[in-house]
Parts: sequence; structure tokens; C-alpha cells
Amino acid sequence: MQRDIRHYLQIPESDFYIIQNHYHARFDYILHYHSDYELNLVFNTSGSRIINDSVEDFAEYDLVLAGPFVMHSWKDKTRKYEPSEARVVTLQFPRNFLSRETLQREPFQSIHQMLK
Repeated sequence: MQRDIRHYLQIPESDFYIIQNHYHARFDYILHYHSDYELNLVFNTSGSRIINDSVEDFAEYDLVLAGPFVMHSWKDKTRKYEPSEARVVTLQFPRNFLSRETLQREPFQSIHQMLK
């Protein structure tokens, strides 16, 4: 049986985003995805990052924008019994945070391309 690996965002309709600041992060999220965007800044650790079918090492700092339905996960090299100095700042925002009309305006063309 396959487990549900979707991570449901709980962004209230009255908010534009959710920001989480994880000190002493343990990287215990399984490989998962969201229906919206997630920007992750990982620092004070090193390890490996999985984005869809790509697995890459990261060292000390890592900044990744995961788009809607993009599988992602991080694993650091800290042993479970060691204290973690890792920190993760996560910004989650809905995929419709900018209107189609806004994204078609000239100043937003590069942002539109990045989000695609």
C-alpha cells in the first residue's frame, strides 16, 4: 500500500503566506509535496536534498523554491543522538498568490518564468 505523501498546507484564506522558523531542525519529513509553493532556507548543516528525481548534496546553506506538486525532502548528516545546530526557515504561499493579469505585466515576466 502506498502512503499518502502529500503535505497539506493550512494557509488561512485571510493570510498571504505561512512562515515557519525551525531551530535545531531534525529533517524528519518524508519525501512529500504540496499543492502550493514552498521556499526553504536550510543552514548550519550539510547533507542531501531530493527534488523530484534529483538528489544533490548541499553544504552549510541551501535555498530552494519547490513548486506545486514537486516532491522534496532534506536529510542532514547529524546523527539522531547528536544535538542539531541546523535551522530551516520555510515560507509557504498559495500558487495563486499573484493573479494571471499581474504575472503577464512586464515587471513580472521573469517571476512568471521562474514559477512555471
